[in-house]
Amino acid sequence: MVSDLAIRTGDMVYLPSEVRLLQYNDNGLVVKHCKTEKPQNVLVTGNQQDHSFLLKKMYRVFFKGEQWFAKTEDLYPVYNKVEKHKW
Repeated sequence: MVSDLAIRTGDMVYLPSEVRLLQYNDNGLVVKHCKTEKPQNVLVTGNQQDHSFLLKKMYRVFFKGEQWFAKTEDLYPVYNKVEKHKW
């Protein structure tokens, strides 16, 4: 689990297997859901503040060509650490 400040729109995050993803209609009702089969990295495309109907802190992610919502506690930041080598 990560703090709210650790993930921003445009970030890549690690999405483990067995995570439930949801899609909502404009009224805030779940219209589609799925469960991830294998872990992978996904792109964050928005957050809960973009969608006032969400009660829990969630992020919108791009998964298999569609926009889905995932709980904050199911997402882990991917850090690209570049180390300087002294030659």
